[in-house]
Amino acid sequence: MAVGQSIFRRSGNIMTVVHRDKKMIRLISNVHGRGVLEGGRPVVLRDYNNWARGVDLSNQMIANDHYDHRSVKWYKTSAISFLETSVANAYCLYKLRHVFNAKKHLAFREELVSELLQDYMVSVNANIRNQPTNRIIPGMHRIGILEQKSCVICSSRENKASPKYYCIDCDKNVCVVNCFYRLHANLQIYVRNKWRNLQD
Repeated sequence: MAVGQSIFRRSGNIMTVVHRDKKMIRLISNVHGRGVLEGGRPVVLRDYNNWARGVDLSNQMIANDHYDHRSVKWYKTSAISFLETSVANAYCLYKLRHVFNAKKHLAFREELVSELLQDYMVSVNANIRNQPTNRIIPGMHRIGILEQKSCVICSSRENKASPKYYCIDCDKNVCVVNCFYRLHANLQIYVRNKWRNLQD
C-alpha cells in the first residue's frame, strides 16, 4: 500500500479499515462509513484522534512507564496488569486534587514506590534492631531514590546490579529487598569479593 491509501471492508454494520501512514493503522467501527478526508485520511481515524479518551489514554500512560515483566503464568500477568491499572487510576485522582502543580507520571510512580517501601523498611529495621549485632546504629535507616549506581553488596562483573535506591544514613546504593538488610546486619562488608556478602 502507498502512503495515504486505505482499504475498507464491511460486514453488516461493522466496518474495518486499514490505512497506510508512517505505519499500518487498523481500525474497526460500527458508526462510520467509507468517508475519506483530503489527503486520503479516513474520517474514522480523525474521529478516533479527536475523541480518544479513557481506556486508550490509560493504556498509553501505562505503556510509557510500566513494569517490564514477562511471564508464561497468566495469573502473574493479570496481577501485574491490575496493579498497573490501579497506579494509573491513582495518578488520575492525584491530578484532580493537584490541578496546577501535579507531578509527571514517572515522578508520581517513583514517589509512590518509595512511600510503599518505607513501611516495609520500617518492619525490616525493627527486625534488624532485634538481631545480636553491634553494626546497627540506633535510629531508623531510611531509603531514598538516587541516580543508579552499583549495589555495594551484590553487584559484580558476573552479576551486575545498579539500583537507584540507597540508604540515606549510610549513603550507599543497595537493592531494597535483601541487600539493604545485609548492609545493616553483616559485621563486615567485602568490597572485592562481593559473593562473600551473600553467604549466610
